[in-house]
Amino acid sequence: QGTSEMIGEPTVSPVKEVTNIAHGNYAFYVTAYDGVCFSVNPASSDSVNVSVHENIFVTLSADRLKYCTESSSASSNPVVLTAKVTQGVPSKYEIYESGSLLYGVTSSETTITFTVFPSAQYHEYEVLAYDEVCNPDSATAAKTGNPLEISVYDPIKFNVNVDKTLLCLGDAVHLSIDLIEGNPVQYEWSTVTQNGKEVSITTTKRDSIIEDVPTESGYQAYTVIASDGICDDQMVSISNVLVKENIEMTLRSDIDNVIIGGSVNFLADVTRGEPLLFTWKADDRVVATTTENTLLEFPKSPSVYTVEATDSVCSTVTSQLNMEVKLPTAFTPYDKDGFNDIFMEDFKVTIFNRFGQVIFEGNNGWDGSTYSNAANPDQVKRTCGAMADPGVYFYSVILKDGKESKGTIEVVKM
Repeated sequence: QGTSEMIGEPTVSPVKEVTNIAHGNYAFYVTAYDGVCFSVNPASSDSVNVSVHENIFVTLSADRLKYCTESSSASSNPVVLTAKVTQGVPSKYEIYESGSLLYGVTSSETTITFTVFPSAQYHEYEVLAYDEVCNPDSATAAKTGNPLEISVYDPIKFNVNVDKTLLCLGDAVHLSIDLIEGNPVQYEWSTVTQNGKEVSITTTKRDSIIEDVPTESGYQAYTVIASDGICDDQMVSISNVLVKENIEMTLRSDIDNVIIGGSVNFLADVTRGEPLLFTWKADDRVVATTTENTLLEFPKSPSVYTVEATDSVCSTVTSQLNMEVKLPTAFTPYDKDGFNDIFMEDFKVTIFNRFGQVIFEGNNGWDGSTYSNAANPDQVKRTCGAMADPGVYFYSVILKDGKESKGTIEVVKM
């Protein structure tokens, strides 16, 4: 500071120890006396310049402590480290990454910056500061305390798994995250219906497995956004989940009753859903299996007709209809034109004349022939061939359900 002062009392020793000197530049002067020859005017004096250094203190900081290894955002820009000397005058810096020397910088600046790209293996940093006096080597170099650690994040990569891609309206679908890389801390789930309606799914932010019960039919697109707050958010969508409507159906017919052997058109009137297969039954007997919703049937006895519809996903739906079947009241066996020539074909029939005598029995209906036209009705002979005279006859028919039906049938000759 340009001032001078005596250091202690004069000594007889040529050695003087000076301690507790603040850092700075000093000029030390010494004057020698012998007390005789040169007691008034010193004959000899000398000086020396001394620079006093202090121990270096250094700190290390980073512009951020989290780093993404791959991102389109600033989170994957290099991390900027700052070494700052808060005491002393440095001459050199060394930067270590996970114990290995990364940079060596010769500088007397008290603040320097440098960039690093941390990785999962190398993400701890330490700085050593040197000067030429107090901290000249690695053993005495000033260093920070614990290494500065940068948390390293890998980019998020994942797939979405779904337990079923075909389900019925009202059923639940389960979706789960198959995490490949990264460490998400939050998931946001949503779905878009076939009509374009976006529906958020209420979950906790950590839910990586969810259950959803769709409220609309059609294809559902599920989307999940995963984030860790550091790397880019990752979005994955699946759009192949098909929700089918429950089937609603009514069985109808074009007529309410039919003469046995006649035809009935049945219609499975589907008002909801998309059945793939129809199973038609008369009572408990399957009469047909079709992919069409119509059936042409020739009832042979009064029956409860049932149709079962299924789409292989939703539950099977059934609808029933009672069909009344009547027996013919007349037929024309003489015409032999292939139309109404046989009464109750495929059925067991017994025909009686007006006297109660059996004139015909058979298991394949009645073609109008009789056992005999004997003059004496009490002596009916069992010889087939003759045709019954036009008129009304009595019958007994065993229907397909095993029941017996009795009535009259008229033989008509056109």
